[in-house]
Amino acid sequence: MRHRKNIDWASIDWTLTTKEICRLTGRVQGTVCQARKRFAPSTVRKTQKHVRWDLVDWTKPATQIQAETGASKSALCNARRHWQGGVESKSLAVRATHQEIRRWSDAAHLAGFERVSDWIKHVANKNS
Repeated sequence: MRHRKNIDWASIDWTLTTKEICRLTGRVQGTVCQARKRFAPSTVRKTQKHVRWDLVDWTKPATQIQAETGASKSALCNARRHWQGGVESKSLAVRATHQEIRRWSDAAHLAGFERVSDWIKHVANKNS
């Protein structure tokens, strides 16, 4: 078994990227990341907090949702695409399993609708 030399983590130039520090020290990324958290916490990027996208009011403008959730523009864009996917109405967001979608599709066709989204809007308007 090969013995590795000890590294003086306090003397590392933490302005370098983690990848560069890995190359210089011969350590794996996980080890360097742990050392970075301990010796240079100000250089650690803040991770985005978990956002409950299912609770977001999608009728609000993007800038307001960003301010409320702290999400990046790209994260918000991806979430909006996922949560509002095939529904054209900005006030209606639907998330469903494949089985539910098949059932809705059958019900939509039986009710004379070509598209499931039209049938969902019709049912939502009828119930409101």
